[in-house]
Amino acid sequence: MLKNYLELDNVSFLFGSGSSIHLGAVAIRNFPLEVETYILEKDKIIAGIKAELITTIKGLQAETLNYGTANFIPGTNQFSDSRSWKFYIEDDMVRDFGSKEIAVEYEKVLNFLIAKDYVLSQDKSTVRTDKISELIMAIKEGLFVVCNLETKSVSQVVINKKKSSTYEKDVEQGKLLGACRT
Repeated sequence: MLKNYLELDNVSFLFGSGSSIHLGAVAIRNFPLEVETYILEKDKIIAGIKAELITTIKGLQAETLNYGTANFIPGTNQFSDSRSWKFYIEDDMVRDFGSKEIAVEYEKVLNFLIAKDYVLSQDKSTVRTDKISELIMAIKEGLFVVCNLETKSVSQVVINKKKSSTYEKDVEQGKLLGACRT
């Protein structure tokens, strides 16, 4: 289990993925849509990881799903929570209204799966048929792929904001980013 914390799910990597949002990396407040898409594609190679993800998400969202269905905005599949954040329910999963992402933290999903994988691996009386360890690897790979800034281009909007900043460091970054686009 310690090995897992020394890989992609450690604090510095998770912090790093969030600190590069302005350069095109994904946020991990929710479960990133790009990582979900990566898992759906990976399911064609490793059958069963999509079903494992859906089961996991539904378990982690059970209370939120119950709250949401009890508090729908009339005539919709949408609801707001106590913070006035808007969500909608699709296929019994709660999604963020704005980003369309699964409304559960990336890190929470990963930590839950790592803990569950550990506990299940200790039971030697049954043969495991789940795809938890494969899903863990796919989730890590998916985040790494979508946060690999070398494969992404920085939007012109970000470059222009940097170049027009009142801070010299931002202006220099804008020039550098602009030069990389050509």
